Amino acid sequence: MLRRIEPETIICYHEPFPEMAGNIVYVNYELSSWQHMNDDIVDTEQKKSDYSSSKSYRVVKYGGYIESNHQRPFIPDNHIVKHTGYVVQLGAGSAYGGNWVPKKEEDQRFLGEPGEINRFGYYETKIGQDGRATIERHNTNHGNPKIHSNPHDHQITWSQSGHPIPGPQINYWDGNLPEFKSYAGGNIKMGRVIKGNTQEQNAFTSIADFQSCMRHGGEVQFTYNGRDYGVFPWQKRTPESEYQFYIWQTGNDDSEAWYDTSDALLDYIIDGKKLREIITEVVVFDRTV
Repeated sequence: MLRRIEPETIICYHEPFPEMAGNIVYVNYELSSWQHMNDDIVDTEQKKSDYSSSKSYRVVKYGGYIESNHQRPFIPDNHIVKHTGYVVQLGAGSAYGGNWVPKKEEDQRFLGEPGEINRFGYYETKIGQDGRATIERHNTNHGNPKIHSNPHDHQITWSQSGHPIPGPQINYWDGNLPEFKSYAGGNIKMGRVIKGNTQEQNAFTSIADFQSCMRHGGEVQFTYNGRDYGVFPWQKRTPESEYQFYIWQTGNDDSEAWYDTSDALLDYIIDGKKLREIITEVVVFDRTV
């Protein structure tokens, strides 16, 4: 529950809620700390104690840190969390309202004119009647021909917050590839050619950023210490298994592993380190969401 009490200030209450009055503001989930509430605690005791350093801290499950170099603004009983400009705990985002807005160049491909096909690199994205993507073709096997045909498709659904979610890959191992065209008035309706992300836009800024990518069906390829890796959601080792995520070092079958949650996936070991320790350091060269 939110209450605006002065310009640019939002207050968020924990249960039990006090008596509320005033105006309700609409908020944007994508800018909120809510999506980070299941993040891990920061990794070291040094980070926990070093409030005065120049380092920034993520919002985490227990409400201990925010993206700030200042003292944490939590009052002792922790019933009220206050921060100027943004909700920082149990919030629902910025006071903008509305649906998902693309933050990166490549994300622009998910929106467009009804019936058109947007193109970026290996990807072709078909736009539905509501101006949002309905299906996407990937003209690549993402460096892993074991689980992706070239090409393959992804049906795209949309979350309640308006975020695109590519579904499991649709492979065409038999070569029976359906035509991927959109017609309007009898003509092929070509969409935009989308500019690619910068390296900074592809990079994961936090564990929460990576988990959000996985939650929304993102396929990721990255380089670490000179070797390439791929991470793909929706993968199952057998039809009966419950594994949801697959990771491997490109070309090395002995490195592959399956996990049923993105949090477990972050325990995958690369060069003696857990993925959670290096995910913000890897060089991401392909990221679909």
